[in-house]
Amino acid sequence: MLRANLLQPLCDRDAIEDRLDTVYFLLKNPSLSELLKADIARLKMLEPRPVKFIQQPKPDPRSLKSYIYYILLMSHFISSLDHLRSRLESWMAESQPV
Repeated sequence: MLRANLLQPLCDRDAIEDRLDTVYFLLKNPSLSELLKADIARLKMLEPRPVKFIQQPKPDPRSLKSYIYYILLMSHFISSLDHLRSRLESWMAESQPV
């Protein structure tokens, strides 16, 4: 991702300002930053890779075990995203001014 960002930097002013606002927000909220770092690290370990199996019209029977494994991995990945979203929502609710 870093490579892509360096080779194709943002050109849209609104997108750049949104990114800067996000960075500023995370710098001002280090506890959220730490939570996100831990969750994102866990998500990186679960990176789904079933695309090569999905692209095959008929998976080889020997690869069915791997295919099922990657489907389960993807399911876990999606539930991890839900967990991350829930964590962000609860953090945002807690940090709202009263």
